[in-house]
Amino acid sequence: MYSPTVNSEFVRLILAISLEYDCSISTFDVAGGFLTAEYDDEEFGPLYVKIPSNLEEVLTDRPDLIPRLPNGRLAKYAKVKRSLYGARASPLIFFRKYRDFIIKPEAEGGPGFTQSKIDPCCFYKRGNCGDGSTHGLTEEPSIENMKHSFGLVSAHVDDALLSFSNDQEGRRMRQDFEEKLFEEFNASPEESSGDQIEYLSMLVQIDREKGYMTFKVPKLLKKLKQLLEEIKNEKGAHPKGGKLKYPIDPYSKDIFEETSEANPIVSYSDYDSRSVLGLAAYIVLHTRPDCAYSAAVCARFAGCRNTKNVVAAINHLAWYLVDTADDHVLTFWKTEGGAGLNAFSDASFANCPALSSRDSELIASVECIKHLLGVRFFLCETGFLHGGPTPGKGLRPYNKRPARESRENVHNVSIFLGRV
Repeated sequence: MYSPTVNSEFVRLILAISLEYDCSISTFDVAGGFLTAEYDDEEFGPLYVKIPSNLEEVLTDRPDLIPRLPNGRLAKYAKVKRSLYGARASPLIFFRKYRDFIIKPEAEGGPGFTQSKIDPCCFYKRGNCGDGSTHGLTEEPSIENMKHSFGLVSAHVDDALLSFSNDQEGRRMRQDFEEKLFEEFNASPEESSGDQIEYLSMLVQIDREKGYMTFKVPKLLKKLKQLLEEIKNEKGAHPKGGKLKYPIDPYSKDIFEETSEANPIVSYSDYDSRSVLGLAAYIVLHTRPDCAYSAAVCARFAGCRNTKNVVAAINHLAWYLVDTADDHVLTFWKTEGGAGLNAFSDASFANCPALSSRDSELIASVECIKHLLGVRFFLCETGFLHGGPTPGKGLRPYNKRPARESRENVHNVSIFLGRV
């Protein structure tokens, strides 16, 4: 019953496409969006709200809005007709209304976008190819047409990210979309400064002259630090007093230990590991892939037992994110025509469930391929990639085994896509 939300991986992909093709980027927020959608009693069951006793005093100028019984007395309860903020089904109800608006055909007065089959929160539109025709779903996607005229939209409940090509047709599509959006909803553009936007708490800064963009989450990191400093005991203190170098030690066995006298259960009142790890994991998901394995291990054991060692690992990870905020900045660079996509995964990613190093490498490879194929399918669907992998190449796993004294085991998988 909850609303689907856009995958952060595809948000970064849309922004990377925008950088590659020098697109205009903007974000919008729909104010009071939930109240625009009708609540469906048959699907979600009837919903009632209690009427405030002072409602008559508040609505003195609008007596027609006061719910009354047949005898004229003020009703105690009212049946909900619109999706309200706080109701569990409201995000889903609004998403459906928002989706229906975005995919409504142009012939019926809508923007005419197509919903992605890879991520239901992403939408795309192919522009006019110059001869008066428009590329529809029944026609083969064309790299040149999408390259010069396209629109991409990602919807995260009531927040939208818009990216349109900067040619004449792209600007027309953007103007048309915004006019219809303002007409249908009470939408307003988010504040931005030039090539700097904020979306899903991510601060995206673009340098078009040098051809790169960076992703940061300064507000979330500040909130995480405040959360740690509010823990008034040694469990929330900085682990070493100095700048940390590693998120957690993946070879440490402390986090795997069962509950014991030396490793007791920690009360959530002493250390709220759920809030700390939840915020840290959100930061990792959006901007810190280097900490993905550490966050996954912490999440695995935090759900089973909140022991002293698990709390120490979560605290260490959180402080590491705070310490290295300016040292590890996710950056995308514009290419001159890339040859493919690469995914890297430390084979230690699968240390926990794997029975051997071969199993660990296989699990890491599958994880890489899964993400690569998701990106590839999205690029094919939207028309940025024409055809399949380069003949004779396809998938190529590659193991990098350093010297024996190094415990690293990086697994790299490349999928050759041809020219993107």
